[in-house]
Amino acid sequence: MTNAADELIVLATITKTQGLKGEFRARPLSGESENLGEIREVTLRLPTGQTQVHKIRNAAARKGFYVLKLAGIDHIDQAESLIGAEICARPEDLEALDEGEFYWYQLVGLRVQTHDGRDLGAVTSLFATGANDVLVVGEGKDEILIPYTDDAIASIDLDAKLIVLADVEGLVE
Repeated sequence: MTNAADELIVLATITKTQGLKGEFRARPLSGESENLGEIREVTLRLPTGQTQVHKIRNAAARKGFYVLKLAGIDHIDQAESLIGAEICARPEDLEALDEGEFYWYQLVGLRVQTHDGRDLGAVTSLFATGANDVLVVGEGKDEILIPYTDDAIASIDLDAKLIVLADVEGLVE
């Protein structure tokens, strides 16, 4: 049986309170975080493992973080108790993407191959650099960083769970 909380997409982490009326700051964790300004309801996954569902009253993007106000959180003490919680959403609540666009959570776990079929491992995470996002393939000393750009990626097939890299000199050794 699948737990509904396991199917949630983590958008951000609550880092600190903001003001006295229950608002807080949240640090975006992924490319899905921009949905915080669009969706109406989120699930908080507390450090204890418990979950709480809240309607979003207000979400304002700031440079590098969001300020959020949730229904039912009306005092700084309530907001303080949420520090460290993950802000999550259901995949179906995320904004629909155009053809050929993908959310980060869809890419994690996909196998990555060079243009000539050499397997490099699976995508373990992604991060943003400002210029472009970066795929982290493998772990530890075998970790490879691949720019998530049209020049570096030849194709992405979610059904086959496969990313094929373009034939770019020096992209991987």
